[in-house]
Amino acid sequence: MDSTRNETPSAVALEGRYELYELLSQGGMGAVYRARHRQLDRSVAIKFMSAELRDDPEMRRRFSVEARVASSLAHPNIVTVTDFGIDAELGYFLVMELLTGQTLRARLDDHGLRTRVACDIIEQAAWALRYIHSRDIFHCDLKPENIFLVQSPEESRRRNHVKLIDFGLAFRSAGQPVAVSGTPPYLAPERLRGAPPSAQADLYSLGALFFELLTGRTPFQGNLTEVIDQQLRGDLPPPPSSLTPETLETRTDEVILRALSPRPEDRPQSIESFLFELRTLMSMMGMRVRRVTRLSSRNSAKVRPPDIVLQQTPVHSKRAHQRVPLVVPVLLHQGGSFLAEGRTENLSKGGAFINLTAALELGAEVEVALPIAGDRGDSLMARAVVRWQRPATDPSSSEIGCGLEWLDPSDTLRFCLGRVIELASHS
Repeated sequence: MDSTRNETPSAVALEGRYELYELLSQGGMGAVYRARHRQLDRSVAIKFMSAELRDDPEMRRRFSVEARVASSLAHPNIVTVTDFGIDAELGYFLVMELLTGQTLRARLDDHGLRTRVACDIIEQAAWALRYIHSRDIFHCDLKPENIFLVQSPEESRRRNHVKLIDFGLAFRSAGQPVAVSGTPPYLAPERLRGAPPSAQADLYSLGALFFELLTGRTPFQGNLTEVIDQQLRGDLPPPPSSLTPETLETRTDEVILRALSPRPEDRPQSIESFLFELRTLMSMMGMRVRRVTRLSSRNSAKVRPPDIVLQQTPVHSKRAHQRVPLVVPVLLHQGGSFLAEGRTENLSKGGAFINLTAALELGAEVEVALPIAGDRGDSLMARAVVRWQRPATDPSSSEIGCGLEWLDPSDTLRFCLGRVIELASHS
């Protein structure tokens, strides 16, 4: 659709299948119209390539890539693409589900969003990235303009349902050379140097997005050249907590700045690792989170263990909405051999955050002995994987923070931890 024209195209365009009603949005890349599929009587959105770009082979390629990639995806946090074609009069078009709401860019202002709202949006975007990464697809253009906030029904408790849109820069496999493209403030430094797309590069973009949601500004300030220079030098942005009037949880800065690490090896090595860090933060804020790993025995019979007593020291939260952290002494084993002794800082049905005197290897599987006393007085063993680590904040301390996620927790473990958290929350 010519960006200089505002009238609605003919209702008999596009092989007579669609009736076009009104212009929804328009930009340099093209225009999006509200339309109706005549045979199915279903409302859709149709995106047309701008007339000025139709003769550009690269723009046609990007439009085709978006159609092929997006149409192969089926996820609640990704826009659904249903049709693609070339009309003799209007050129390339893409048919997708009709979304009601606004882009995240339209929602943002100079003051950012509340922390709980920002975490909810980032978590949904992370689930979308996890889905496409599992299919060896990288988005490569994560920014507020490409996050759509769907307006939920009035009866819905969720106010912002995220849809990831615009897969024009998406890339299907890692390790191959590809031209540098995207929006510089959200591009990982290695991408600016010409490195191929990767999960860590998408995570950097997600960290930049998280930063902006909380502060109302991108991580680096200045003109385009100055921003790129700061990224290539390996600078770190200021902590988000220093740029927002809202008091943030201590872990917020850690989660965001780790995702924005200049070196990809210093960032979370997978979207699952980032989700574990984010969900730990959200749990501390009292937000409901869902597990990353899928349980292997959903239909197994539920086992109710005997009454349990946890030998614990409850530490009450400073905020009423926070989950009560649990300080519990634990023993870690690996391959049947004793590995380390520590204490939990947080304990949940999803995992645990513990303090140790020695670092553990990321991705290592360990067995955790929880001091839960039943009729036999024995400990409960739980298998876990090391998802992330936090260096000691006190230079004089040798403690290392370590985040664990339970591996396929049994019904007994879920029941015990559920009782533990319930008892602690009412203590």
